[in-house]
Amino acid sequence: MENAKHTPGTWQHEPDDAVPYLGRITCEAADGETIEVATVSELPNAEERLANGHLVAAAPDLAEASWTILDAMLNQGNNSVMLLKATAKLYRALSKAGIPFPQCHG
Repeated sequence: MENAKHTPGTWQHEPDDAVPYLGRITCEAADGETIEVATVSELPNAEERLANGHLVAAAPDLAEASWTILDAMLNQGNNSVMLLKATAKLYRALSKAGIPFPQCHG
């Protein structure tokens, strides 16, 4: 996403084992150094804090996947290969965010 204004790169959620109520969202800078993008804190429920951290870390991936799918749907015509690749990208981003695939009932 070339025009994005957020910190570029793949974001990761790193729980802080030393301080149980904290977690860090980090990414690798262009020079290879790990930088902190955000902190996840103030939630006493560790499971919820971890889920929030994964969701925030997946935000750039989710945004990119969403734009890819929109582009495939609107600009690529009936290109099923492009749409399949875009859908796979979105599935990976949702998995990274910890968002489970909904159960379908027929």
